[in-house]
Amino acid sequence: MTNEDLIRKLHQLERELAARDRKVSCLVDELRGARVLYEYASSLTMVGGLSTKVQMIADKVVEFFCADVSCIALFDEVPEGSLTVRSCAGMQIEKLLEMRFLAARCSPISGPEGCFFPIPAAGEALDPVVERVVNATEIVSGMVMPLDIESTRLGFVYVFSRTNVFTQSHLLCLGQMAKLAGCEIQRFQTERSLKESEERFRFMAETTGDVIYRLKYESMKYDYLSPGITKLTGYSLDEIQYLGFAKLVKRIDTPAGKNISAASILADRLQGKTGEFRADYMLQTKSGEQKWVRDHSFPWYDESEQVIGSVGILSDVTDYKRAEERIEQRTDDLIESEEKYRTLVENVPLVVYRMRPEAEVFFLNQFVDHVFGFSANEILRNPEIWIERLYEEDRERIMQLRKESCSEGKEFLAEYRLVHKSGHLIYVLDHAIPFRSTGGIISSLDGIIMDMTGRIRLQEQLVRAEGLKTISEVSQRLAHEIRNPLMSAGGFARLLLSSMEDQDPNREKVKIIVQEVGRLEAILRTIINYLQPLEIKRVPTDFNSLIESTVGKTAKTVAKKKIKVILDLARQLPVVSVDPALLGQAVEALIRNVVYQMQEDGTIVIRTAPAGDLVELTLCYRAAQLSGDDLEHFFYPFTTFHLNYSDTDLPMSKIIVTKHGGKIDVGFSGTGEVVITLSLPVS
Repeated sequence: MTNEDLIRKLHQLERELAARDRKVSCLVDELRGARVLYEYASSLTMVGGLSTKVQMIADKVVEFFCADVSCIALFDEVPEGSLTVRSCAGMQIEKLLEMRFLAARCSPISGPEGCFFPIPAAGEALDPVVERVVNATEIVSGMVMPLDIESTRLGFVYVFSRTNVFTQSHLLCLGQMAKLAGCEIQRFQTERSLKESEERFRFMAETTGDVIYRLKYESMKYDYLSPGITKLTGYSLDEIQYLGFAKLVKRIDTPAGKNISAASILADRLQGKTGEFRADYMLQTKSGEQKWVRDHSFPWYDESEQVIGSVGILSDVTDYKRAEERIEQRTDDLIESEEKYRTLVENVPLVVYRMRPEAEVFFLNQFVDHVFGFSANEILRNPEIWIERLYEEDRERIMQLRKESCSEGKEFLAEYRLVHKSGHLIYVLDHAIPFRSTGGIISSLDGIIMDMTGRIRLQEQLVRAEGLKTISEVSQRLAHEIRNPLMSAGGFARLLLSSMEDQDPNREKVKIIVQEVGRLEAILRTIINYLQPLEIKRVPTDFNSLIESTVGKTAKTVAKKKIKVILDLARQLPVVSVDPALLGQAVEALIRNVVYQMQEDGTIVIRTAPAGDLVELTLCYRAAQLSGDDLEHFFYPFTTFHLNYSDTDLPMSKIIVTKHGGKIDVGFSGTGEVVITLSLPVS
C-alpha cells in the first residue's frame, strides 16, 4: 500500500469519525431535547397559576432551542381582538412584557402552521413583537407558532436567536411544544371557568331563597337539594329523603287545572310525558305552617338520551298565591256584582240608557219595549227613533236641555211626552248624569226613564175624585134640605087624609098627594143611599159559600113564585178577597130582581167558575117582559121595569161590584134567556 493510499484511507477515517461525531452530537441533542420535552410536559401539569405556566413555557423554549429570546402573546378575554405579551425569557428586552397590540397587525399566520422570521430587508414592515426584538438585538433567525386548541386560537409563541439559524426540525419541535402549551392553557382556563361556575352556582344555591334539585326517577330520591330546602320546609335533606317530599304535599295545582292528584302526574311520567313541568304545591312545613311552592323542572337525560330524572327549582310563592286568591275572590265578587248589576238593569221597571253627547244611544235595557213600543235592538239599529218619538211640542225643549247637560256637565232632569209605537202618548220622567272619561271630557249621558203615565192618570183620577167628593157633599146637603120640607108636606097630607070622610069630594085629590109624596120620599132615600160613601172591608172569602148563604136568604121570595133554583158551583174555586156583607147584599139584590122579573114555575141557574185570575158568577133565567132597551139601562135607577120592584138595591149592586174591582154585565143568550155575569179578581 502506497503512502497515497494510506493518506486517502486516513482522510476517509477522519470523515467517518466526523460523521459519527455529528450523529452522536445529534443523538445527544435529540436526547437532551427529549429530556427537555419530557421535563417540559411534566412541569406543565405541576406548576400553579396561568402566569407561572406561561413563564415556564417561555423558559423551556429558550432552554430547548438554545435561543436568546422567547415570549408568549395571548389573546385578551375581552372582545377587542387584542394580543398581550404575557411572559418573556432569555435576554431582557425593555418594555416587552405587557406589550398589547391589535391582532390584525401582528398575526403573521392565519393557518395552524408556524413560520420563520428571517432578518427583513430595509423598509419591510414587521409585526410589533418582532420589530421590538429586532431593533433591540442582533437577531439572525426567528420562529412563530400559533397556540391552537381545535378551532380556537389562544395566542402565539415567539423564538429569536442571534447565532443559530432555525431549521424545519426546530419548527416542528416548536409546534409540539405549542400544542402541549395550548392544551395546558386551555385545560387551566377550563378548570378556572368550571371553578368559577361552581362557585357562582354554590353562591346562588346557598344564598337564594329558591331550592335547586335533581331527582332520579328510578329511586325517586334527590341526589342534590340545595340548602334552602331547610328554610323552605323546616326539614333537613336527610329528613326529606327519609320522609319523601310527596308526604309534605297537600295539594297540587297545574296550568291544566287545580287540585290535581299526584297519581295522575306519576301516570304521565310512566307514559313518557316527561317534558317541561310546572306545578304549584301546597306544603305542610315542619312547624305546621302551610306554604305554596312553585316547581319548574326539565328532563334529565343520560348519555343515551334516555330520561333518568328531572332538574328543577322550587320557589316560595306563598305571598303570590295569597295575592292570587285575593284577586280571584275580588274577580268573583266583581263578576257577581256585574251579574247583579246586569240583572238589576235588565229587570228594573225603568228604561236604563247610555247616550253619546250627539244624542246617539248605544246602550238600552229591554224595558224600553214597554215604554217606546220598540225593542232595544230596533232603536240601536236606528237611533233616530229616540228623537223621532219625542212629542213634537216637547222635542225642542228636551233637545236643548240635553245639549246643555253635555256641554256644561250638569244634571239632566225633565218630564216630557213620548209617542208610543201604537200612537198613544206616554208621560215619562228622564233623569241622566254626565259621565266624564279619564281626560275629564264628557263622553256620555247615563240615565233612566220612568213611565209616569199611570201616575199622571192617577192624579187626574184623584182630581176627579176630589171633584166628585165635593159634588157628593153638596148633593147630600141638598138632599137633606129637600127631605125636611118633603117630610113635613107628607105628614100634613097624611094627617089631612085621615081626617077626611070617605064622601069628601077632595079625598081623592089628597090621596094622590099622599101617594106622590111617598114616591118622592122613596126616590130621595135612594139618592141618599147612592151618595153615602162606600167603605170596603176585604177578607179572604169562600165564594161558593157566600153564594149558597145568599141563596138561602132569598128562599122565601123564591118559594112564593114557585121558582126552581139550580146551583152549579165549581169545585176548587180560588179564595177571593172581598167584603162579604156588601157583596152578599149585591148578589141578593140581583136574585130578588130576577125573581121579580120571572113568571111562576120558572127556573134560575146559578153557576160559579174560575176564569184565569177571575172568578165568575152567572145567573141564567127567562124574563116575562124585558126588552133590549131595558137591558141597556138594567142598572140605571128609576127605570120603568123597576117601578113595581120593592127592592131598590139593584143599581147599588153594580156600585159594590165595581168598588171591588170587578165587572158586571147583562145580555140575552142565543135561546132568549137573560144572562147576568159578575166577575171578580182573585187578588
